[in-house]
Amino acid sequence: MNSDTGRLISETEARRKAEETLAFEIGNLPRLGEVEVAESEYIYPLEIRLPRVIFDQDRDKPVDVKFMNAETIGEITVDAASGEVSRPHLHEIESEIRRQKKEVENVVHKALVRSSAKKFSQLPFPEHRYTPILDVLSHLIIEGPITAQELSEMSSVDEQKYRDYVDILAEVDLVRWESDQVEADNILIEILAQPKSPPEHLNAAMAHFFKQGAEHIGTIREILGPHLLLSGHYYYSALGQPEMPRMGEREFDDVMKWNYSGNNRNQKRFKLPRYLIQLEDVGLLESENGTGPRAWKGKEDVQRNLLRQDDLLAPISEVIA
Repeated sequence: MNSDTGRLISETEARRKAEETLAFEIGNLPRLGEVEVAESEYIYPLEIRLPRVIFDQDRDKPVDVKFMNAETIGEITVDAASGEVSRPHLHEIESEIRRQKKEVENVVHKALVRSSAKKFSQLPFPEHRYTPILDVLSHLIIEGPITAQELSEMSSVDEQKYRDYVDILAEVDLVRWESDQVEADNILIEILAQPKSPPEHLNAAMAHFFKQGAEHIGTIREILGPHLLLSGHYYYSALGQPEMPRMGEREFDDVMKWNYSGNNRNQKRFKLPRYLIQLEDVGLLESENGTGPRAWKGKEDVQRNLLRQDDLLAPISEVIA
């Protein structure tokens, strides 16, 4: 017994109990923070450290990525007399971890799409999962304005869907409503003035949409589907690493399993090799075929350009002098 406090359990023993609970009942993603010694118990905050981008003093360029700014997601308490351990329910911890990871993943996806818009626009359009935006732009490129009557001839659900996407395209100056019809706005007019083919015009329009429409990341995910999930997962995982990590097909396959279900999951997993080849073809990933199983690494220019998306990364960034 500690004669100064009357405690049967020392702080060293309490930390050991808390560490065992963390290791065997919770997992190794959270870590124990500094102990708070209360009258009858030891309280250990459960902390998670997510990636933070480190910029130079002038915020001119990213210089590093570190794990910092610990966030508390719960606590483990150890009774100072009995040694009994209390912890949050596992689902509460997992839910909070998922929430915080999702916040960072969303930022990375936005920054990746904006910084590599041209590369994403070069992906084969038939693979895209959701195409109303492509339909609208293609119609304007080939046939010209879309009348309100053409939209009204669709089902009410489809009409509203296309109108919603027209509004999104209007926000980035690609289209506008004029005299009860949808027509090209300034950016698309400039694109169409270039002596290029319709596919090249469409690629340029999509590149502009990806670059300027990052706030519509949900819509962009629908368009890019597994290509964004796979590349976004890689560059999220690369944050905080001293160099580009090698990622095997198994980890990419896990991304398909996490994000799809049922027959759609089986189909996406079957198509995984093609997705990886396509991502390499447009310069978002590169493969390595050494002595072991094939693996993929990121591209330095993609990572560098992603980290330069200062306004998007600001919520997860820190500045060092």
